Amino acid sequence: MWHAERKYRITASSVGQICRFTEKRDKKAFAQGLIDPKPLNKPPIIWGKSKEVMAKDAYQQKTGNNIQQCGLFVSIKEPYLASSPDGLIAQTTVLEVKCPWSIRNSTISPENYKHIQYVKNDGSVRLKKSSPYYYQVQTQLFTPGRDFCDFFIWTTCDNLLLLWIKMSI
Repeated sequence: MWHAERKYRITASSVGQICRFTEKRDKKAFAQGLIDPKPLNKPPIIWGKSKEVMAKDAYQQKTGNNIQQCGLFVSIKEPYLASSPDGLIAQTTVLEVKCPWSIRNSTISPENYKHIQYVKNDGSVRLKKSSPYYYQVQTQLFTPGRDFCDFFIWTTCDNLLLLWIKMSI
């Protein structure tokens, strides 16, 4: 049912591609890829899916938060939008977990993970607004009507929690 319900919707993971679409891209091929995506069987995807349980365990140990499992959320306001967060935390927060293949055996820093950056004022780290993951998170907040996202990055050597990404759409 999950596959059937999301097949003709714009899902959170594709919103970044859509928002950053340029005229140079092949519109027909792009649309076809959204409607009939290819199987996700490349090593980075397999790695991420296989490590998600360990990452969620690390998140729970780090925060003490309980993760509520969830499925597909379809927006009531915009029913063509859908998302599948990695979990729900309490009443206001979604969880998004990333297990990046590119740094799987490294510590996490803005120098080696292009989706995050240092905040100049205090040296903390945040998700870049130019990252496709930022668009994904915003859609994951919008579809179920949540206010915040705990964005958790996990590698075999490290984990990093970017707390309280607020909805800004």
